[in-house]
Amino acid sequence: MTDVKAVVEDGWKIYRKPGELPTRIPEGKRVPLQRDNDPSHLQPQVVADGFARMYDLSNPEQEAAYNAVLDRQAKGELVVGREEVVWSEAKESFMVYVRWQAMYQEFGNLVEGDQHAGG
Repeated sequence: MTDVKAVVEDGWKIYRKPGELPTRIPEGKRVPLQRDNDPSHLQPQVVADGFARMYDLSNPEQEAAYNAVLDRQAKGELVVGREEVVWSEAKESFMVYVRWQAMYQEFGNLVEGDQHAGG
């Protein structure tokens, strides 16, 4: 993962590499050098965080946030469990309710330090 830049989100360093689930590591922690033949408890585990939001598509910021969810779904980073679209006469726009699970890889063998393995 040394060729991939980390993005900090809500106290996590998130590493995104095309074709793989994002890997997240708490700030101030790092992953020891990994090998393919490490025992399963040292291998990354898939975890999910659940979210639910209502988006008002007449609001440009909310429309952009909704589009970001769709983009991450297209990349396989999250799974949409429910989506409901309704027309709001009052706003003359669509309102979208979305419930999703954001998927990540996490390691159980983190150590102290702010540099990650190989970096």
